[in-house]
Amino acid sequence: MSKKIYCFIFLIIPFASFSQNFLKPDYIEPDFNAGYIIKNHPQFPEVNNPSFSGGIHLCYKLNGTKPWHEDYNYATLGLHFIYGTIGNKDVLGNFAGFVPEMIFPHRISNRFKISESAGLGISYFNKPYRQVSNAENIVIGSHITFFAMAALSMEYMINKNFSVMLRPAIYHSSNAHSALPNVGMNLPVVGAGVKYLLHDEPAIIKRDSGFIIDKKIHLNLRLGLGMNEQGGATGPSHGPKYPVYLVSFFVTKNFTAVNKVQAGIEGWYNTGVYDYITSQDYYDDHKKIKSAAVVFFIGHEFLVGHFSLVAQGGIYLYNPFYRDKLKSDNVTSFKQKLKTIFPARLGYHYYLFDSSVKHRHNLFAAIYVKTNLGQADFLDTGIGYTF
Repeated sequence: MSKKIYCFIFLIIPFASFSQNFLKPDYIEPDFNAGYIIKNHPQFPEVNNPSFSGGIHLCYKLNGTKPWHEDYNYATLGLHFIYGTIGNKDVLGNFAGFVPEMIFPHRISNRFKISESAGLGISYFNKPYRQVSNAENIVIGSHITFFAMAALSMEYMINKNFSVMLRPAIYHSSNAHSALPNVGMNLPVVGAGVKYLLHDEPAIIKRDSGFIIDKKIHLNLRLGLGMNEQGGATGPSHGPKYPVYLVSFFVTKNFTAVNKVQAGIEGWYNTGVYDYITSQDYYDDHKKIKSAAVVFFIGHEFLVGHFSLVAQGGIYLYNPFYRDKLKSDNVTSFKQKLKTIFPARLGYHYYLFDSSVKHRHNLFAAIYVKTNLGQADFLDTGIGYTF
């Protein structure tokens, strides 16, 4: 199975449990957006035109049919489909995105609402970097990437069924360092749309007072496989893809039906680092051990039925190669040193059983983007078990 299909499947699986809801959405919202991509590298290709994009949101109002709906204050789940330009058709081309999102509305008056929304999905670029045909595109190195978005929506209701929307947002695309170059797309936009309510919003069903949350501490084990192309954000490109083998032990504790915290230890062995060490005779001994890293991490999961959005941050307990590499290269940048200290991760878990109800003896699949101080390091997938 190719890396692209593997990534796609693991991103789509978490939302399979909601697919039936979006066959009959509560409302739809087409929108139009304009903005300028941020030039975040000295070699960034020329951009003379704004980005224009259009999309449609299919949205479903949480109404209490699941026990976790109440903890999200009966928010809204959405599927956002988007297609647009980036500002340089010849080099950067066009992009399309699919983003499951969570929307939190706040009523200010009878006619005015403000909503925050965020989502993580996938995007497709028709003109990624190619060494011969498109060497200027250091922004995106592969057709398929992760796609993250965050937005603030202002809604004015014209009548019961129609609203007009104004929405500043930011889009980000990255392939998690799995294919270089990978400077990444950071695109702030301002959009306008029309929201149409397809039927009356469903009545709210209050949660059964007998619902019990297991707040005991549970042990978790996870095995993972990462994928990394060695190099910086701009290359060298078309190098081999190296596997990274991971194992983690951590404890979790539920505080509410939708909030779970984590703390634990994770270690990984990077075959790309080992290849560099052996080919360059970088160390005299213990080459495999020095190709590994160990981190202590804490994290949080936003639980949504069978799946969860996971954010983790940590500190390296053992990370010899990258620290020694900075010294040998005489790198004195404070930011580069921090990258050898603080890793982070963002991704999804998909649980075999509804995680708001089944708190133990639950199998889960996972996919993450692992970073060092915000810079993508590798894509990591795996399976785990909550005891």
